[in-house]
Amino acid sequence: MRMVGFVSWESGTGQNTAAVNLAMGLTQRNWRVMLVNLNRSMRLFHWLKSDGSGEELYFDHIYSSAGGIDFVYPAADIKVTLETSFYDFAILNIGNEVVYCEEGIRSSDLIIACTRLHSPSECLHLLDLQSKIQKYRPNNQGLDLLLPMQIHSGEWAVNSQRLFELAEAFGDDKIGDYLPHCERIHDLYLQKKFVWNIPQPAIIDAFDRMVARVEQLI
Repeated sequence: MRMVGFVSWESGTGQNTAAVNLAMGLTQRNWRVMLVNLNRSMRLFHWLKSDGSGEELYFDHIYSSAGGIDFVYPAADIKVTLETSFYDFAILNIGNEVVYCEEGIRSSDLIIACTRLHSPSECLHLLDLQSKIQKYRPNNQGLDLLLPMQIHSGEWAVNSQRLFELAEAFGDDKIGDYLPHCERIHDLYLQKKFVWNIPQPAIIDAFDRMVARVEQLI
């Protein structure tokens, strides 16, 4: 099983959106996918749960979503939760509290950091996040991919400057294609839908490239 971990240095980066839609994209490519939520946000539960599954969350219970993604909120050891399961991918939604998610970092074969490119100190925060992650990964390994999320088309000058800074610090090969922002994407969890349900080819293409990039890296 290949494990992909999502982290961020702040909340609101679109990490939930990226993790859920990566899981959906891999599922559509006929991979068996488990989404493991470590940040305890209830948004994913309400987004993915089937209408008849009830409102109460049970830890370590493996839920099945209407879209074909299985998901779980582990109570303790991730590997214990997954060791009897047969999946091709586990998407670990780790969050920005790295100190509480050491096991998620250690378990991940690939670490993706989501970023909005909004802060002038974006690069410094991500370098600090990487230094924390390196403590838990073999061979001092850091971030494998930076995923620019929620990019606004009217802010190209700022976006370009932030991307240049990140490329200088982490290398061009670690910068993913940007994923655009719009209200339709923001409200997907309310509608229990995915980006492939949005009739906008440019958005679908962007997320398809994200899925293909992860397949290539891992």
